[in-house]
Amino acid sequence: MLLLSCSKDDGDVDHTPLQKVSLTVKSIYKDAGGNITLTNEYTYDSQKRMKTHKAINKNPQLNAITTYDYENGKITSIKDYDDPSKPLEKKIYFYNANGMVKEEEYINNVLKYIIEWYHRSDGGKERRIKNPSGHLFETWYYRFTSSGNIQRVVLDYTDNADDDTEYIFSNYDTKKRSEVSYLNAVLPSLLMQIEGTKLSIQNNPQTFAQKSLVTGGYLINSKIEYTYNIKDQVTQMKIFRAHNNDLVYNITLEYQDF
Repeated sequence: MLLLSCSKDDGDVDHTPLQKVSLTVKSIYKDAGGNITLTNEYTYDSQKRMKTHKAINKNPQLNAITTYDYENGKITSIKDYDDPSKPLEKKIYFYNANGMVKEEEYINNVLKYIIEWYHRSDGGKERRIKNPSGHLFETWYYRFTSSGNIQRVVLDYTDNADDDTEYIFSNYDTKKRSEVSYLNAVLPSLLMQIEGTKLSIQNNPQTFAQKSLVTGGYLINSKIEYTYNIKDQVTQMKIFRAHNNDLVYNITLEYQDF
């Protein structure tokens, strides 16, 4: 006699197919003359997290591949340039249930900077950048909108000889945040993709300004126009100078379902 047993009913098994996710696989930068200045190519792991980022630059000395590794509460990135004279760059990001805690930056596996995160009671955040001996170089202050988008960032240097800087993002759209963004200038782009960091910026700013807090003058003052696909993803960005509407960059993005 053959006896058959089953530990649980078939009804307990989830037969729902895994939902595919559309992710950026390429971004191409062109200058106002239509010349390609930078191409980025991206791959992902089985959990839809970025695995590699390959940068192909107009200046071949800047060509590099960055690889990413993930552990519980920890992300490690290693940037390896094609140019053998350039150092290996490693960054480690630490986060817990409250969000970001610390970053470490290494050059050729030698620790150069420790970045401590602080979460303010008003919802703002701070990043304090120090050397391994504890000397503070600079502090980044972040203010967010009620929807979680970055509104204002201040870079405050410890040395008064350096020019403190203000970054202002405004007029956000209601679409999905692009992999390519001015936001990457003030926040590591990888952190905006990992939910546990509590930095999942949702949308795209249509105006951006970078100002000197010493002179009050604009370093950058831009307007951004976006084109979207039916999934509300950015497929094209055109960046213009705000004062004369001159085109600065035309960036296209390609996606793939995983």
